[in-house]
Amino acid sequence: MGADTGTCDAAGEPALLVHVAPGVYPAAGLDLVPRVSLQGAGAESTVIEGTLLGLRTGAHLSGLKITKGADGGIVVASGEAPEIADCAIVENVLFGVLFGPGADFGGLPGSLPLLEGCTISRTRRHHECGYSGGAVIVADSGGADLRRCTISENEDCGVACDVVSYATLSDCRISGNSGGGIWASEFSSTR
Repeated sequence: MGADTGTCDAAGEPALLVHVAPGVYPAAGLDLVPRVSLQGAGAESTVIEGTLLGLRTGAHLSGLKITKGADGGIVVASGEAPEIADCAIVENVLFGVLFGPGADFGGLPGSLPLLEGCTISRTRRHHECGYSGGAVIVADSGGADLRRCTISENEDCGVACDVVSYATLSDCRISGNSGGGIWASEFSSTR
């Protein structure tokens, strides 16, 4: 009973690009399926309210404002290497961007997420949980490449590298963060 689901002889599309029109979209806990990219009309006009999860290797996020995330702005799992460009990641709780949660100690070879031309600001610390982090957190033996980003006015440090992690920063402006600019735990580094 039911409709025939059919079969496909050809391979599916390698990726899906979703163009997001100007507007405000509630997306608390939005989990993107593999190979889905989002392209907004610009960070001033295309707003996603909530935490974005599930960006994976090969995915792109661009031209968006990510705000009001109660569990952070953007979460990128360990071993994934998406590209996030020209986004405003502002007024989120806990962190703006978290790279590398749930790692298997070492992640996947060659995975290096890119954050380029983004503004990460006004991240608020969740005082009740006692967690201390940063606007951009690189964790669990991960790495991240930050280029031409502005990281400012956050309630914790600007960039935090934890648990044998590293961040490469090129032409970034880090200022006015109440917890300092860059923090690296033992065995972690910034370049």
